[in-house]
Amino acid sequence: MSNIIHEGEDRLDIDTGYFTREAFVIGSNECKMFEDTVTQLIVDAKQERDGRAWYLTTITLPGGILFPDGSVDSYKWVVAPVVAVLDEDKSDYPIPGEEGQTYNSRVGVEDAKQFNQFKEGLVYLGML
Repeated sequence: MSNIIHEGEDRLDIDTGYFTREAFVIGSNECKMFEDTVTQLIVDAKQERDGRAWYLTTITLPGGILFPDGSVDSYKWVVAPVVAVLDEDKSDYPIPGEEGQTYNSRVGVEDAKQFNQFKEGLVYLGML
């Protein structure tokens, strides 16, 4: 890994899209808890380096979400915009556990763009 960004305990390889945390020691409870919240692709693509687990990242920004999609052998980086929920569609987007409340925005997967490289997605989102 040649291009690592350090943010506190997190490390992100902007060449590959893999990230890790100090707590992601192989076999740790933190890894198990993280793996319980992510897609099967992210779990299956996990890499082990220097006793630490590295995972494909997902980045959520106000304007969009960058995430991997596909299989371990063939995945793309997808940028899906965050779009406003139209008033007439709000009933389709209830907030769980908050009766009468709805989301004001959603991920517009129908308008998503695919990229072969993680950096291409970052550029598209204006992060590089």
